Amino acid sequence: MTAWRRMVRGLLALTFVLAAAVEAPAAAQRFVPSERVGVWVRDYVRTAAPWPARALEIRGIAGLRDIRIPPGPYTYEVRPRDGDDFLGRTPLEVTVRPERGRPVRFWVTADIAVLAPVVVARHPLARLREIGPADVAVETRNLAAVPSDACRSLEEVVGKRTRTAVAAGAPVSRSRIEEPPLVRRGDLVTVAVENDRLVVRTLGEVLENGGRGDRVRVRNLRSRKEIRGEVVDGRTVRVVY
Repeated sequence: MTAWRRMVRGLLALTFVLAAAVEAPAAAQRFVPSERVGVWVRDYVRTAAPWPARALEIRGIAGLRDIRIPPGPYTYEVRPRDGDDFLGRTPLEVTVRPERGRPVRFWVTADIAVLAPVVVARHPLARLREIGPADVAVETRNLAAVPSDACRSLEEVVGKRTRTAVAAGAPVSRSRIEEPPLVRRGDLVTVAVENDRLVVRTLGEVLENGGRGDRVRVRNLRSRKEIRGEVVDGRTVRVVY
């Protein structure tokens, strides 16, 4: 065999080796479809979310992708950000760890709806209006679309009064209602002045509105002195020494 032929055969053999080296990684890749990743995410949300499964809906997952990893066993993990409440658009980190090769990490965003009872106004409620049973109703709403402190039962609302105006159909939140005042400016009440040994009662005039447990200013009608006491009910203010 001439030197020329030997050189040609050597070049051909080298060409095939290089081609195989280029094609081998692609042929050896394992394919994990995005649909499977979506199943991982949905299963994780249903397990980890602090909401009843019957109330939870996953309305979509953005960012899903196909994954290629080396062949062989692998594990995966889905994690939320710290402190996430699994409401609305929720970012989740997906990590796939093949037995050989580097981990694959990426983020997806799950659109999570939680349907639950929420108290809403039947009609516009003016500021400082006392709320009666006919003023509110309970409707099923997506908690991701209402204030985090939205009231969930009529018992939380009826008998309270509005701190701000509430539009018709709007959720009634705890921050927008308050206990109505038990005493109002100008009311005459019994002032119970007490310590460890005795209780002295006298008549007083309330100088500011207050609800149960509030500290209000009261004028002692006998001495005309102004004191501060705790509202016990609509007829009594307690002063502790």
